[in-house]
Amino acid sequence: MYFGVLAIGLIGGIVARFEPRGMERAMYATAGAQIVVFVIALVAGWGFTGPITAIFVAMWLGSGLLFQKAAVNELLLTSAKS
Repeated sequence: MYFGVLAIGLIGGIVARFEPRGMERAMYATAGAQIVVFVIALVAGWGFTGPITAIFVAMWLGSGLLFQKAAVNELLLTSAKS
């Protein structure tokens, strides 16, 4: 299932053509998938991975926020040129 989380990030990046606005959404979707995998593993009794899951979710969300900032900066630069 954890490979599925990575696949969501990769496929999301490809669909977004690695542009900031689309990558932001892909990173948020990846964070959501990470949480879903955690809940499934917890309910199924496969073990508790709370701390490591929290770290990965924080990294996906942080990455999404950085892509959001990049998208805003790109928008400002484009509007300043015209």
